[in-house]
Amino acid sequence: MAQTLKKTKVGAACACVITVAASAVAACPVASDLENGGVRFIGPDGTDEVHVRISPHQVQMDLIEQGVPGTYRAIMIQGVYIQWLGATTDDGAIDAASIFVMARDIDPAEMPTPEPGLEWQVAQDFIDVGGDGSAASETMAITVAEATTWTLGECTYDMYPVTISTTVPDDVYIETINYLPALGTGVLVAYRDSQTDDTYPYVDIAVEAQ
Repeated sequence: MAQTLKKTKVGAACACVITVAASAVAACPVASDLENGGVRFIGPDGTDEVHVRISPHQVQMDLIEQGVPGTYRAIMIQGVYIQWLGATTDDGAIDAASIFVMARDIDPAEMPTPEPGLEWQVAQDFIDVGGDGSAASETMAITVAEATTWTLGECTYDMYPVTISTTVPDDVYIETINYLPALGTGVLVAYRDSQTDDTYPYVDIAVEAQ
């Protein structure tokens, strides 16, 4: 499965810019919203991501698909590196049999926060905790391109284009993530491997209702 959350399957210090229309100032999420109820990234087709900060280095992401009871949850280090993932049931509980964990020989707090020019890689084991306990050895590499902007609804954020490539014995999984330094989290916007080439558009952003 690798460092990826395929939707068809299971913050560096900076002067960050958030530009909003005057009438929409209150609607544009900020970093504190990630800690107080969360931030929702809204897709055009009823597929959203809700991000909540659960520790200084961890963001919990819930994938929500309209009309689909139960989807997926991931815990991401620095908002981009998957640490844990599993399926959720229709009542929001975790399906224990679906849990996978990424094991790396590094303190999660020491994993680098995305910033332009970053190139870094690490060995990892993808462990089937909810199944037979087997572990698949992989190599994950991250590169971060120059800053640009990303407009979601009336809100425009500084954005760092992140590419995470996970090499396994018979394939390479490539994720494209839009990382927002002002929020300290990233959103998967594309995934590619030898058999798949998917994109995941988002059109708006909102503070998640508590």
